Amino acid sequence: MGNTRDPIDHFRTHNKHAGEQFVDMYCWPGLMSILLGAISLAGGVAAAAYGRPEWFLRSSLMGLLAISAGIAWLVVEHRRVVWIERHWQEGYSATSPATQR
Repeated sequence: MGNTRDPIDHFRTHNKHAGEQFVDMYCWPGLMSILLGAISLAGGVAAAAYGRPEWFLRSSLMGLLAISAGIAWLVVEHRRVVWIERHWQEGYSATSPATQR
C-alpha cells in the first residue's frame, strides 16, 4: 500500500481506480485540504450564528479556497495516475514486443 510508484491495482480488481485516493499517498494533501476547508466552513456557519460577520466572511472564504485547492490537487493527481496507467498498459499490452517472445 505504501508503493506510490504505481498506485493502480492491475491484478486484483476490474475497477482499477477504486480507492485510489487512499492508496496513493500523494492524494492525501488534497484530502486534508478538503477536510480543513469543511471545518472552516462549519466555523463560518458558527460565526454567522453568533453574529460575527467579519469572522463569517473570512472563514467561509478560506473554506471555499481550501476546498477548491483540494479538489484541484485531486484532479492533478488523478491525471498523474491515469498517465502511469497508460504507460503501464503500453508496456504490458499484447502487441508489445516484450510479450511476444
